[in-house]
Amino acid sequence: MSSFASEPRLPLLRSLETGRIHSAYLLSGPGEAPRETALWFVRALVCQRGEAGPCEACAPCRRSAGGEEIPLDGSGKKGPLFRHVGDHPDLFWVERGAGDTRVRIGQIRAIQGALRLRSSEGGRRAVVIADAEWLNAEAQNALLRLLEEPPPSTTMILVTAQAAGLLATVRSRCQRIAFREAPLDLLE
Repeated sequence: MSSFASEPRLPLLRSLETGRIHSAYLLSGPGEAPRETALWFVRALVCQRGEAGPCEACAPCRRSAGGEEIPLDGSGKKGPLFRHVGDHPDLFWVERGAGDTRVRIGQIRAIQGALRLRSSEGGRRAVVIADAEWLNAEAQNALLRLLEEPPPSTTMILVTAQAAGLLATVRSRCQRIAFREAPLDLLE
């Protein structure tokens, strides 16, 4: 990964090193770097070795690695409302379903229900909400309840191209990490 994309990882690395993990992060910026960083961070949260990133060798890292991405359906009629990261039972991923224009309230309520249950592994849990700028108003208000009273040992990561698409009250409850565009000379 190029240095311009790894700069925003520094606050996340410090969080991992110190063990001071916030309940919510907002990763914003263009391209795939915010999504890739969110995936890297949630995998690092459950890593048993406690290194600065997933070790790829422990059982949680192997469970959270790769796997086939199940297409989501925001209405829940043709597919699930959310999926797990890899096969890890405590890592959740939410995004717009194929053909959906929004992340729907049903998806956020499904996550709320999943988070009411205990952690399967007894450790940290994490939720990535990709396409967060596409949360409809009802979904943002439901998410706000989770952000205000997060379940124990749970971290929420909102990924968005533009943070301005979220309610100010949602943004204010997250530690913000901004990604910038790649310099033109790196794109050539």
